[in-house]
Amino acid sequence: MMILEAVQLHEQGNLTGAASIYKRILDKEPNNASALNLLGVVYMQSGNLSEAISLIEKAISVKAFDPRYYNNLGQAYSSVGRDPEALECYKKAIKINRHDPGFHNNMALALQNLGDLRGSQRAFKKALGLKSSDPNIYHNYGVLLQLMGNFETAINAHKKSIDQDPSSEYSFGSLAAALIEIGKVSDGIEAYDQAIAINPLYVEAHEGLKTYFWSIGRRDLMHNSYRLACQTLPNSAQAHYNFGSALFGSGELGEALDSFKRATQLDRNYAAAYDKMACVFTGWEKFDEALKNHKKSINIEQDNFLYHGNLARTLMFIGNFIASKASLSKGYHLNPRRSSILANMSICLRELGELEELETFVDYDKFVTSYFINVPDGFSSLKEFNDTLHKELEKLHQPREVPFGQTMRGGTQISGNLFAHPKGAVGKLKAQIIDVFKDYLSSLKGDASHPFLKYINMDFRFTGAWSTILKREGFDGNHIHEEGWISGVYYVKVPGIVERHKTGEEGCIQFGEPPSRFISESNKAQKLIRPEIGKVIFFPSYYWHGVRSFNGPGQRHSISFDII
Repeated sequence: MMILEAVQLHEQGNLTGAASIYKRILDKEPNNASALNLLGVVYMQSGNLSEAISLIEKAISVKAFDPRYYNNLGQAYSSVGRDPEALECYKKAIKINRHDPGFHNNMALALQNLGDLRGSQRAFKKALGLKSSDPNIYHNYGVLLQLMGNFETAINAHKKSIDQDPSSEYSFGSLAAALIEIGKVSDGIEAYDQAIAINPLYVEAHEGLKTYFWSIGRRDLMHNSYRLACQTLPNSAQAHYNFGSALFGSGELGEALDSFKRATQLDRNYAAAYDKMACVFTGWEKFDEALKNHKKSINIEQDNFLYHGNLARTLMFIGNFIASKASLSKGYHLNPRRSSILANMSICLRELGELEELETFVDYDKFVTSYFINVPDGFSSLKEFNDTLHKELEKLHQPREVPFGQTMRGGTQISGNLFAHPKGAVGKLKAQIIDVFKDYLSSLKGDASHPFLKYINMDFRFTGAWSTILKREGFDGNHIHEEGWISGVYYVKVPGIVERHKTGEEGCIQFGEPPSRFISESNKAQKLIRPEIGKVIFFPSYYWHGVRSFNGPGQRHSISFDII
């Protein structure tokens, strides 16, 4: 039968061959549920998620009693961030067949994405109860336990995963992160080394080592694992690209360029390497070379929104805002939820004087909103609560290198997600922020034609939350957030000079001013908000924002967060 031939090709990894046969079957039998479902899986594996969802939904409309279809649809929904719908699919699959551990594992992942960590833990335990010999489930369970702060138990889960599959670089990588978290640094580094030995192209393990060495000030060791990977796989374009990307992120542009060039020598169609080479040349203001490489990357992969966005940034450096706007429009069409695309479009439109178009998605008075939280139970005042919150978090702040990619200077920061499994005062704060955030959402009316409002709904989760303490002359450079759709900041502690000068600009959060390279008479701060203890501010994640310094004693303690 044709379907068996297609499945055999599919299992061998020949997605193109399998898809061709599935399509031939559907030409003759448009309602063949099995072919619809499996072609949908091929598209999901190929990254064409919208088509995958459409096909699997049609398969379910034909054959609604097959739990595998719901499971596949759930995975497709999860891949595009539609976790509430994914969760419903897994529930339907389990209702039909409650004995499949994979269904429970996927439901656990969806619950984790939705922030229900306890529910996720129960689902993982159910999955392991059905199949205790699945290394993938143990690994996923271990990752959840790390999020919950149960590092010792997480380590045990990862070790069980490794016992069952000693070739899993992912389990070694996650084990390494957990070991370093509890201070077993040498064991953690050894686990990272084992992960890289299994797969020298496993970027997450390299980055784990790089981040650790950065945190202890050993910049001389940060790139050793990447360099070793290139020696191990000298003819791997990806190994050289990964090394170049790590160097680029650390500002070592010359050596990064050499690595990207080597990648393109090994693979002339390595679009990402040409794109990164263009970014290096832009950093050096060699714009002709930059544009040549942007063109190469886009000619190879015309539908990559990152390449269009990076080309637009180079064009902005040159001052060609008309062409930059056109590139950003292409990028937006390919990925309308990319914050940097909308943020850079706001720069272009201001420079071009196209304020009417700008106001269709940037409205500081309408979308930047402040609230004061209520006094949490167990406290007599916001001051008492914030004093407790400050003491709870201050002890976690340690003097260390600024985290990668951060614009904060003159202070300390706790990275990660404070709201993943919060306890004590942090847990009470999260509950209060959720309450006022629902008010913020209720004030916004969904609009399918609006770049921001078309994604507004009451299903949300925190994708990150971090604590920042700035001291005298500390500031946060202008930036946007890619990890959320709505971002926010809560003020725990405010310096005396900021509290006393009610109309001053020191210590304020500012909106609308881009990075310094693009500040002009048109592009400058549009709105300032003075920090006040107990105040929380919500705003679209693509709005440029930063924090002005203050010249006086004291601390400015805030908690920032992203939500989708």
